[in-house]
Amino acid sequence: MPGDVVAVQGIGGLGHLGVQFANKFGYKVAAIGRGPENAALAKKLWASVYIDSKATNAAEQLQKQLCFGIDLPIIRGRVPTDTKVPIDTFVQ
Repeated sequence: MPGDVVAVQGIGGLGHLGVQFANKFGYKVAAIGRGPENAALAKKLWASVYIDSKATNAAEQLQKQLCFGIDLPIIRGRVPTDTKVPIDTFVQ
């Protein structure tokens, strides 16, 4: 539903399409990437927030920045083995 939160893990390739589609459908979009170099692209694609999962815990930052969990996670590709993001921690 419009106003719900969609988290897109992976900005680039297919992830940038997920950010754009979710935004156009009226969702608040949390873009999750690995590294600060993706922050500008995420904002350009109209993500509400960008979270650098290489520098911080994505689940904690989602809760902190959005004050609640997400309604729909979009995870494209593989999640690196050093990423400790238990999805059930922040999905409503």
